[in-house]
Amino acid sequence: MKKFACALVCSLSFLAFAENAPVVGNGTFNSSRLSPWHTSVNSGKFTFAIQDAEGANDGRALCISCTGDDGKGVDKIWGRAYQKINVTPGMNYDVKVRYKTLPGFNGKFELWVRPGSRSDDISVSAGEGWRELTLGFTARSNEATLYLTIIRGTGTVLVDEITVTPRLVGNCNFFRTSMVPWYGSVQSGKFTFAILNDDTAGNGRVLNITCTGDDGKGADKIWGRAYQKITVTKGKRYTFKVKVKTLPGFQGRFEFWVRSGQGKDANRTMRAPAGEGWKEISGFFVAASEEATLYLTIRGGTGSVLVDEVIVEEVK
Repeated sequence: MKKFACALVCSLSFLAFAENAPVVGNGTFNSSRLSPWHTSVNSGKFTFAIQDAEGANDGRALCISCTGDDGKGVDKIWGRAYQKINVTPGMNYDVKVRYKTLPGFNGKFELWVRPGSRSDDISVSAGEGWRELTLGFTARSNEATLYLTIIRGTGTVLVDEITVTPRLVGNCNFFRTSMVPWYGSVQSGKFTFAILNDDTAGNGRVLNITCTGDDGKGADKIWGRAYQKITVTKGKRYTFKVKVKTLPGFQGRFEFWVRSGQGKDANRTMRAPAGEGWKEISGFFVAASEEATLYLTIRGGTGSVLVDEVIVEEVK
């Protein structure tokens, strides 16, 4: 039986953490009733129903189907199922949706979160089999609305499950087209920082950190990084996992740093393993303050590094 939500231990020193993860009502579509999901059609002929679905984890899925336009044209088709959930302002969340488009689907299936930036929306076209979409957002208020949307075309989408998970690291899988809350910092060298599409990444997007040359101080002085500050609980133990890949021609070294204050286990500097393909950097730290800073760092040479995800979790 799939869970509607996953538990999160509350830190009293960080009020932005809710005691539990947000609950998505009927998020696995086990109930034959849509409630608490609602539907809205701006244009087009839509039906919404929960039905048996082969390959769904619990054998049932939400079926969103558009059979045609309503005279306004196919490009105006727009219908969605939506639900409001309770969230904690300032907290980072991941929304994950397992879905499948049926043969003949010629529209766009989109995952939206509001309030949020339209640049964060994820849009996909037809494809075979069950697939997953993941979108990250930072809550702006006590409430957010999830939208499962078909636009600009006809056909059917099955949605198996939708979950919302709190994250310590904002934009941890680089879903957003903007880097925020990651920021770039250059001590020496010519650097660029950008989020790009990459089919080899787990969620299809990566952070690209590139150094094209030194700035007259020499290659050995090259030093640039993307960084993010996160809120932690002093004295708590945390694990981290970073998935990275260096591109051909990379001549520097990639390091992941954690800085959280003074103490034996409060700070970590981990170097990416050598070799081709995706590599994982993992370890732990014990927070020596209420804040930790994560650094994705290139030093001592030119080239490009792709970062797929940065996960930090409290050890329960």
